[in-house]
Amino acid sequence: MRLMSDLLAEVKARHFPRAPASADAIARLEQRVGGRVPLDLREFWLEVGPARLFSDDDPAYWFVAPDDVRWVALEMSSVPEELSIPKSWLSICDVQDGNFVAMDLPAKPSGEVWFIDCFHENVGEPGCNKIVALTFTEFLDRALARDRIHYWLAEGFRGYGDALERGRRP
Repeated sequence: MRLMSDLLAEVKARHFPRAPASADAIARLEQRVGGRVPLDLREFWLEVGPARLFSDDDPAYWFVAPDDVRWVALEMSSVPEELSIPKSWLSICDVQDGNFVAMDLPAKPSGEVWFIDCFHENVGEPGCNKIVALTFTEFLDRALARDRIHYWLAEGFRGYGDALERGRRP
């Protein structure tokens, strides 16, 4: 896995970053959600701010600003009531067509912060909430390496299990 400094340089040189976020914006997010943003995501926001990858008009990945982070349960208003989307899932990246990648805060006791594929048609259904990265650095590195292809949809990608199923384990 590449260093965050190398990934940030690539985003600045070849993609579409916006103005860096302020430390105050990140603090407001942390206060609003009751959890600390992972250091690598904090570094990304402070260095490049929100960003669009691979295209400014039709980005494969659209990392939102701290003030635009939303609870997935609110973003996915079409989800049936019987499905349970944890309140800890926060949409940080729009990946087209109403789909998101969410981060699950706070960090797990192991230090992991899960990044979860939230496909709008089945988010919240058991078995349909693939953990696609355990750190923001891993997520960004894999995204940049696969060009416009969402790497977790590629043949052979295994992921780290289902977030709902893993979240129920002691």
